[in-house]
Amino acid sequence: MRRRAKPLSIILLAVLGIAAAAVLLTPPVYRWLLEIGWIDADEFLKVLRRLLLFPLLIALFAWLKPWRDGGLRTYGLLGENARASLFLRAWALTAGLLLALLAWHFVAGWLTWEDPFDADKALGRLRRWLGVGLLLAVLEEWFFRGWMERRLLRKSFTSISAALVVALVYAGIHAFKPSRLDVEVTHDAAGALDALGWWLTHLVDPVAFGPIFAGLFLFSLLLSAAWRRWQTLWVPIGIHAAGITVLRSYGAFTDRDPQRTWAGTKELLDGPPAWILLCVVLALITRGGAPQPEADDAGSSR
Repeated sequence: MRRRAKPLSIILLAVLGIAAAAVLLTPPVYRWLLEIGWIDADEFLKVLRRLLLFPLLIALFAWLKPWRDGGLRTYGLLGENARASLFLRAWALTAGLLLALLAWHFVAGWLTWEDPFDADKALGRLRRWLGVGLLLAVLEEWFFRGWMERRLLRKSFTSISAALVVALVYAGIHAFKPSRLDVEVTHDAAGALDALGWWLTHLVDPVAFGPIFAGLFLFSLLLSAAWRRWQTLWVPIGIHAAGITVLRSYGAFTDRDPQRTWAGTKELLDGPPAWILLCVVLALITRGGAPQPEADDAGSSR
């Protein structure tokens, strides 16, 4: 028996309820974590984001139950398409392209080595983001490319429209990051509410968020194309993991001046050089057409 769809009003009320709870709970949770030494004084916004994100994800997963929507073979994580060589080549190629882009930033004079250079700090950041990058890539690729895209295909979306919707959602959620908040907020409920309002404003600001939104949108399309081309999530996972590792590591031992140029910022994806590179790689992946993941399979649950 098919379940009835939940009314949009109920969904909106649930989201508003979670947002209100996050605003009210962030100050006491922040003070408690600060007292026991688990966070630093400048991590108020990280606490807010986690109290907002985790309950929303739990509610979403409890409602949709995406883990019922096919097993590891469905996503190419096991089986004949799950080849380690594909993951390693995707990781290495992505890291190489990003390092080449960084090298160009060095040559242009926008990026310099930190002085004095701390090798232990650099290696520590690299080790941390090798592991964290892989974990985040697995979770995000399973959800966005593996589950969401296949679910949209079931709803009569075309392969192109499904990839576009996923790219819009994927790029949009990146507006809600502490590093994007460009104003000071007080460490209380009013400050948390101000931060939420600023993030929402930032999301629709074409000047402030538009460039990185464009880069993330193209990056998501590239990941979707890789998923369809090789029929295994290990390829987009490799691309995604390498991107996270490189982008989150290099800032620990380099200095950037100016912070923004015509080519973008420290995020690299928010400028024309990265957009052109993403478009070229996307064209190469989709050249000659590529099969798309099945919209359904015998092992999935409706």
